[in-house]
Amino acid sequence: MKRFALSALLVLSVYFSWFSASTALAAPTAFQCPIPTQTVGTAGLRIPAPLPKSGDLVINFQRSGADSTQATINFSEIKDATLLMDRIAKTINDESSQRGPKMASVRERGLDEIKTFSTGAVIGLAVIEVFRFLMVYDPDQVQVNFQTPSNYSINCDTLGPLREVPDLTNIAFTSKPKVLFVAAPEKFTSDQPTQIAVAFSDREDDVGSIDVAFRSKDNPRNRGSGGLGFQTLPIPSPFGAGLKAVKFKLTVQCESPETFEATVTANDIKSNISEPVTVTFACGN
Repeated sequence: MKRFALSALLVLSVYFSWFSASTALAAPTAFQCPIPTQTVGTAGLRIPAPLPKSGDLVINFQRSGADSTQATINFSEIKDATLLMDRIAKTINDESSQRGPKMASVRERGLDEIKTFSTGAVIGLAVIEVFRFLMVYDPDQVQVNFQTPSNYSINCDTLGPLREVPDLTNIAFTSKPKVLFVAAPEKFTSDQPTQIAVAFSDREDDVGSIDVAFRSKDNPRNRGSGGLGFQTLPIPSPFGAGLKAVKFKLTVQCESPETFEATVTANDIKSNISEPVTVTFACGN
């Protein structure tokens, strides 16, 4: 897939949104950051927007009660969007290991979407690649924002809180899927759909569902399940291994305050199931 280039200059900061305006980010939090894309062709293919030919992408690390630092990526050194995302992730991971606090970042990859299109009597499938990267850090300890050239803004969405910052370096891609992290609030409101997010990797990129089973530690009869299913290709993905984060709603019921344990797995179309990852949360009215 072709990568393109574009120029201009403007300082832009990335702002993050939370599930509720009244909820403060006070724990390690996962962010999902799409890079700019454009749509081409009658099939609606989405490809990376042209990269600036010159100028810098500046990553600001604004620490609480400590010195803030900057890291610069020169666009003239970047050949394509994949390299840009890898450089951003490496810069954040290097900053974490050299100066702290603990942060993590990785480029998402693989199949993002399958679209059906028609041209006359011909019906076909358009496969669209994912162009995003992930970041995890504690906003109480550090804020990460970007200064970018104009017409090339990077806007990140909040996926949710984690119990700890995961290690997203040197990920091994295997045929058995792996859950990399689960972002879920520490408290659910009974009967209210609540967003959670799951990041996973898989060598064949053929994961067909994320499954969640949960039960109350206080009332073993109170249990439930949820998850998300998505499209897969009947042939090997043209984009290679997959590493993605998906978000969906989970509804939990409780008549009184209870503590729940949820088990999360990623499942591929060959019936390979990841090792389960467990998170706990409270439920109340």
